[in-house]
Amino acid sequence: MVPADRITKAIVGDGAGYSQALGTLSAVMGNRRIERGWIYVDGARQDDGTIKLGAGGEMRLSPFEAISERREAQITWGDILTASLQRLAFWRR
Repeated sequence: MVPADRITKAIVGDGAGYSQALGTLSAVMGNRRIERGWIYVDGARQDDGTIKLGAGGEMRLSPFEAISERREAQITWGDILTASLQRLAFWRR
């Protein structure tokens, strides 16, 4: 069996490319969090309606809103599914 780290280094490469890929992944993941069925995004809405990430504000989106804002706010389908399941479990209590 081959360790996952060796596979990752074989695909991405070693050195700068590897650390850059990990840095990009952590930067994308750092823009949002999910709590009690809400998706919180680190960003602010601009005058033209677009979302500027990392602007210091915090936006709260429902899973339904997140579907329409998915690409702009860099929200994955997994985030939307997680928030939806949290809402379902929360309202079931």
